[in-house]
Amino acid sequence: MKFSINTFLLSSFLLLLAFASCASESDNGAAQSDKLLTITFKKDYWTYVSLRESRVLGQTSISDSMAEKAWKTRTDWDIAICNGYIRTNSGVSGCGLGGITVSSLPYDETDASDASGFVVDSDTVCFERD
Repeated sequence: MKFSINTFLLSSFLLLLAFASCASESDNGAAQSDKLLTITFKKDYWTYVSLRESRVLGQTSISDSMAEKAWKTRTDWDIAICNGYIRTNSGVSGCGLGGITVSSLPYDETDASDASGFVVDSDTVCFERD
């Protein structure tokens, strides 16, 4: 099944953002305000993003195997993006408890507590680019 990569990236990012935003509270218990994150991508570099902190944590060349091993042990990143592909901090990509799904619902109608249908990273390609 093919999806438009732009639609898939946007939908996936927004759904993951919903998960990170729902649990986010400041030290005094008040919900944090939404933040806009602008990401500058480099060709052939994985860009690691923390949705909770709304910031880029770092970038790693796809040919740097030592850095890749280090990112797999970290739990502070949620998604990584490179050349139109997405990793979640889950499965073979990391030791986190992340996952991803495609939803036909508008962002404001998604339910972050319904984790059924979420998949973790594996060695297979789940979605193809057009």
